[in-house]
Amino acid sequence: MDTRADVGAIGPNAGQFVARPHRLKSIAGWRRQTGGVVQLTFDDGPFPIITNQVLSLLARYRTTGTFFVLGQQVRRHPECVKQILSAHHTVGNHTQTHPNFNWAAFNAPFRELLRNQAVVTAATGHRPTLTRPPFGRVTPGFLLAAWRLGLKIAGWTLDSGDWRCRNERDADVCASELVSEVRAGDVVLFHDTNPYLPRILAKVLPELDDRGWLKRNGQPTSCSTANLAKVTGREPSRTVDCDVIPAVSG
Repeated sequence: MDTRADVGAIGPNAGQFVARPHRLKSIAGWRRQTGGVVQLTFDDGPFPIITNQVLSLLARYRTTGTFFVLGQQVRRHPECVKQILSAHHTVGNHTQTHPNFNWAAFNAPFRELLRNQAVVTAATGHRPTLTRPPFGRVTPGFLLAAWRLGLKIAGWTLDSGDWRCRNERDADVCASELVSEVRAGDVVLFHDTNPYLPRILAKVLPELDDRGWLKRNGQPTSCSTANLAKVTGREPSRTVDCDVIPAVSG
């Protein structure tokens, strides 16, 4: 799946691949509640060939991620979603078919989110509590639909740009930019539909691990930097607060 349209306008501090979201898209957010560790998020899957490699890499570094899945992909690959959950990762609602919602549409967002909830619940027995809208369009209709279904809207603070990668050289440049730009407390957007994502993660995860920014399996949710130090044995590189982070969707 080509996900180039997912990110919308690229904001300031953009490299060839990595970019910060534009502040105009900071409509909703996901609270920083993990003591400054980096949140790894993956959109548009599951796509078993790639998702399984991602799961293996996350397991190697004993870290967790959030997978914003499409209902149509869950229907095709229910076992893959079960694997995600059994490995203690989080599954979020990324709509059923990844439509580009009209600003005035109200029925369509509700139908898309509801269908995704039904498909994921039927396949896994798990009901998502997080959602990420397609194309970064947090429309009034999407906000209302999320509220009606009890879903929290989750964005990102750093777009990895993996969706731009077309070869191994691209992946290496993308990984280098990401390592340079990422900060404690960031929420990073990836897509587990891109065949070069495993190569990117293989270079990025060791760097995050060395900095003590990976959330460990079973790590308690906290904004306390002292708590992070207990878990990782290291102090974070900077003070982290619990403000709402910008929301942009993929």
